[in-house]
Amino acid sequence: MKKWISSLTKFQKAWIVGATISILALGLLSGDTPMNVAIGVSGILYVSVYTTGVKESFLLGVLYVVLYSVICLQNRVMLDALQNLVLIPIYIASYYHWGKSSVKPENLDKKHTFMLLVSAIAVLVALYFVSFILHGNYSFLDSLNTTCTLYAMLLGYYGMSLNWAFWSINNVASAIVFFLALFTPTGSITVFAMKMIFVINGFIGWYNFTKLGKVKNDEEN
Repeated sequence: MKKWISSLTKFQKAWIVGATISILALGLLSGDTPMNVAIGVSGILYVSVYTTGVKESFLLGVLYVVLYSVICLQNRVMLDALQNLVLIPIYIASYYHWGKSSVKPENLDKKHTFMLLVSAIAVLVALYFVSFILHGNYSFLDSLNTTCTLYAMLLGYYGMSLNWAFWSINNVASAIVFFLALFTPTGSITVFAMKMIFVINGFIGWYNFTKLGKVKNDEEN
């Protein structure tokens, strides 16, 4: 823990602490439910720590997705709820994989990037019809969100910086869904604010992982 903290830049420390305190304060001051506050705090801790590229962030991710699945079910965002439950074993596997294989962020070449994007579009279309059949709300946004999450986690398992591109799209789509949910009885300002912070965090993570990936490529060459 001490080694990890000492390796952080001043900006990274400020981002992790500042974002976490901000979401906690918003949740308490707005009178949000304890569940929504817990989702907000655990979510911010998970994503902000993950940008630093440490395997312990996946353990925070397990806590977050368990809580987050509950609010997804309350808002009938069905695919998002289901895929978050699937993420639990993936997070656990990623934690052990990063530790055992000493995974470090790296960048994909253009050919493999293109192939991933084409397959992601095909999955998106398929999931849209699944959401429609399940009578879920916001079917397109839900399927987009789910596709990006699954691809982000697959790429994140191997430490690919491209995982943050999918997280960024996911974060925007998810923020829209929970903005719309604000106009329903189960809407939460804390969860919506968390998603907006996720949007910013996605670009920070993409920058950090790409930077670390270039360092690894230079070392291998």
